[in-house]
Amino acid sequence: PYCSLFEEDKKFGSLGNFHQLDFNAFVKDREGETVVTINPPFTETELKYAAEKAHDMMWYGKPVIVIFTAPVWKDAAYFKLLSKSRFLRQTYFLPKFKHYYECPSDPKDTRVVAKANSQLFVLDNLPTNQRRYYAFLSYGCVHLPRK
Repeated sequence: PYCSLFEEDKKFGSLGNFHQLDFNAFVKDREGETVVTINPPFTETELKYAAEKAHDMMWYGKPVIVIFTAPVWKDAAYFKLLSKSRFLRQTYFLPKFKHYYECPSDPKDTRVVAKANSQLFVLDNLPTNQRRYYAFLSYGCVHLPRK
């Protein structure tokens, strides 16, 4: 499932508006860990709100992994919050023109080449003995057991 600002995306599996979704209710009945990917619109307001919500998810009492995609705006509030979070486990730099974005609700599978550098932030609240290292492949993610 994913969130979207557009009501019509619900027919493609959207959970609805990210701003209105109660993540505590979403994860409370789930077994095991929940993996959430967040790729908000690239405006400072939306990125800051999404970063704060991602950070809040760490306190819900359920195991959560967040993979947050954002532009590399190092002076912005969201970038500072995520970079300094006690839940930050890994970052991954994505150079411009070397990665792309896609829309899960687009039946044409349209891919847009990124024209700016991006950063993936991986946050989790897992106990130390359950943490993972992640290998990122172009637009996806595969988790690997810690060695």
